[in-house]
Amino acid sequence: MAFLTKRGKYYHVYWQQNGKKRGRSLKTTRKAVAEQHLRELEYRLAQRELGQEADVDLERLRDEYLSYSQATKKQSTYERHDVPRVTRFVAFLTEGGVKKASEVTEAHVQQYQQQLLGSHSPRTVRHCLYAASGLLSFAVERGYVRRNVVRNVSKVKAQKNPPRYLSFDEWEHVQAIASGTYLWPLVATAYYAGFRNSELRFLTWPEIDFERGVITLMNKEGFSLKNREARTVPLNRELKRILLPIRDGEAYCFLDRNGEQFGDKQLAAEFKLRGRREVAILSLDMHRMAANEQLRRYAELIGVPLYTVQTVAGARELSARLEPVELLLIDTPGVGLRDHGRFARLAALLRATRPQEVHLVIPISFAQRVQQRAAQLFAPLGVSRLVLTHLDETVGLGVILTAAQKMKWALSYVTDGQNVPKNIQEACGRRMAELILPAEE
Repeated sequence: MAFLTKRGKYYHVYWQQNGKKRGRSLKTTRKAVAEQHLRELEYRLAQRELGQEADVDLERLRDEYLSYSQATKKQSTYERHDVPRVTRFVAFLTEGGVKKASEVTEAHVQQYQQQLLGSHSPRTVRHCLYAASGLLSFAVERGYVRRNVVRNVSKVKAQKNPPRYLSFDEWEHVQAIASGTYLWPLVATAYYAGFRNSELRFLTWPEIDFERGVITLMNKEGFSLKNREARTVPLNRELKRILLPIRDGEAYCFLDRNGEQFGDKQLAAEFKLRGRREVAILSLDMHRMAANEQLRRYAELIGVPLYTVQTVAGARELSARLEPVELLLIDTPGVGLRDHGRFARLAALLRATRPQEVHLVIPISFAQRVQQRAAQLFAPLGVSRLVLTHLDETVGLGVILTAAQKMKWALSYVTDGQNVPKNIQEACGRRMAELILPAEE
């Protein structure tokens, strides 16, 4: 049993362990923070986590720490930070022959840091070391090890990011990517009004006064402002022009592809994808050097790292190293329908990298029988999405619907030219309907 008491200005926590009364100052004057410490302590006591045997296998320590993290931290923190980073750290140690928590040394942590610096930014490396430090601090609290060796390692310096604003060219680039997609009104509102994630998700049409030119954010079920007071933001002319045509009664302003309100994690994921944060490109195409050079220029333009590999073993090793990256885009070589040698190599490369989505790129100008033959050939590679290109070379765009129906896969993107990213469009329902059935002049 554990309980709180306030002595002076600080809260203290007390508990019984092994027949003795123990206690410590929490160094906080806030009751909510103290109660959070109390809940964590009660969880550890209930799990009999205090005062256990010395030393532990790293894999067991990992599982115990992640169970603790899942029970005491936000779900997003557990899933996005602790699970991938702690798992990666333990995998690095075990691959190096370290099996017990007590065997981890400063040298191991320094080697881990150097390995991460080969493929990640200094800021990401620091966050990975913070996760490793959390794991070993947990081991110290449970009596498995005497000290946290990560704290003794000099961490790579990462520059503090001062507040920055999009330049005109950057905003033009964002517009080129987002305009024409279902996210464009939401992106424009975030830019012109400066709203946070939750404010965008819970914004409703009655809160937008088009006549007065203001947006009044109000508390509502499931959402409250930071100071619990309504906040008014100007509605400028450009944002009014974007939002007015899509105004829709009492509903939420921004809905997902299924016409439902965005979830907490869903909108964040969309922004990550669009914002190209923690993105890398892996090229498996070693046959067309000119294409690789063009891809390198694109990578430099959008500020993401580009990696190339030539062997299946290299692809497997590099994809494992890039696992913490939020979005890994893999460029594969084109394969002819009768090139069985290249097809077998492509299949081996995909098995090595284990992609979550495989997009099959087919020119819409191909004859239907050729499209069907390509679909049959590549289906065993785990194709899950379809990209149709060369829309600018066909007269009747009804062939888009025909191709999508016959090949059964979800349509992800279409292209109608060589300008990147202007001629790459997301295949949302509204945009496809406009292409197939254009409005009469």
